[in-house]
Amino acid sequence: MKVFRKIALLLALGFCLAGSGCSLLGGTDCKGHVDENSDHVCDECGNTVSNCTDIDRDHLCEVCGIAVSDCLDTNNDHACDVCGGVLTDCKDTNLNHYCDRCNEKISNCADGNSDGACDVCGLSEQETEGTDYAQLTNTITTEYMDGIVSVHASYLADDGYWYGKTSSGVVYDYDEANGAYYLLTNNHGVSLLRTASAAGYETQFTVRDCYETSYDATLVCYDASYDLAVVKIAKNEKHDLTVFSMATANPVAGEEIVCLGSPYGQKNAITYGEVIGYDTCNLHSEDSNITFLCVNHSAWMATGSSGGLLMDLDFNIVGINFAVTNHPTTGEHMSSWAIPVLKVKEFLAANA
Repeated sequence: MKVFRKIALLLALGFCLAGSGCSLLGGTDCKGHVDENSDHVCDECGNTVSNCTDIDRDHLCEVCGIAVSDCLDTNNDHACDVCGGVLTDCKDTNLNHYCDRCNEKISNCADGNSDGACDVCGLSEQETEGTDYAQLTNTITTEYMDGIVSVHASYLADDGYWYGKTSSGVVYDYDEANGAYYLLTNNHGVSLLRTASAAGYETQFTVRDCYETSYDATLVCYDASYDLAVVKIAKNEKHDLTVFSMATANPVAGEEIVCLGSPYGQKNAITYGEVIGYDTCNLHSEDSNITFLCVNHSAWMATGSSGGLLMDLDFNIVGINFAVTNHPTTGEHMSSWAIPVLKVKEFLAANA
């Protein structure tokens, strides 16, 4: 009889435990989940009550404080995709003059100790590889081409048709306070605006960027003795334009250069060459009356390239293109001409 009483007592105890608010088996019918120790588990019933979250993007769970992710940089911009923090500066562990992470060029060959070998890559001048034009073209088209524009000056003639000129332009400054970009181009490409207006014709002056966005343009200043002009356009809120910096010195003979412009109105025109030397250009006119020595270079240019950019391999302005020399019989391109950067700076200072 005592045995039966013990069994009944044990069964009753088990029933009470099973019917209580939280059972020893982790039931789900507790009064309210509480997680005082922030381990994502209810202190009363033992059930999982939340998952790790990182709303403030600090790589730590807001509930338990445990790290939930590592810094990642999938777009190679040196910033973490999660928290935005800087991950690393450019490094060149394989000594190829390009950043290991973002592949941007971070140095040129230099020989500070005069041992005939590059201080960075260790190669001699004879051993150093030539310019990687595929990489250079990719960088220009993806990062710099939106600083090159086409400039359109036209007038409405008596026959009811519009006539005009298309040339190139280079963004060299941005006025943040007024939301305006300033462009360099040639005087001879925009001079008909003045002559047509003086003759009483209606004129149009526009600029078009590589995104096919059209801007109303304003002629700020011009000078035939430099064959240069400055044009202003208002910033378009949809995208920014690249602003090119100017080199501190003129390019030297033998230096590799890049020519960017809009020949025949074409977008994304890139040609390569080198500086041949300096000479006077005999292509004088009322609108292009240059008497100083100009950069003679081998990069191909054509109608519409005028006002375009002559750039060094560090993406700096070393000149503004303005003329070509063609063979008098065959018409074959022989050489191109550009206004050297120090003369460009002189023009800007004189017309400030």
